Amino acid sequence: MKYSLLTKDQPQSPMERAVWWVEYVLRHKGARHLKSAAVDMPWYQYFLLDVLGFLALISTISIYVTYKVIRITLWLLFGGKKAKTD
Repeated sequence: MKYSLLTKDQPQSPMERAVWWVEYVLRHKGARHLKSAAVDMPWYQYFLLDVLGFLALISTISIYVTYKVIRITLWLLFGGKKAKTD
């Protein structure tokens, strides 16, 4: 009950607030400054595909380099020396 009263304690009614916002938008000719920056973003940036692509590239390069280092290390340890069979 206490929280309900706190929530309902507003200086304006919802209708007055709606009218004020409509008038605000009309006064400021569309209120472009209130629009989200996502409106002007390309779709691949909006869905973070550029970031995901970069992370995938870095991950692929890291896995490839790790694979090569392990392969070279194992070759040097076990495959680089040939046993002489006389």
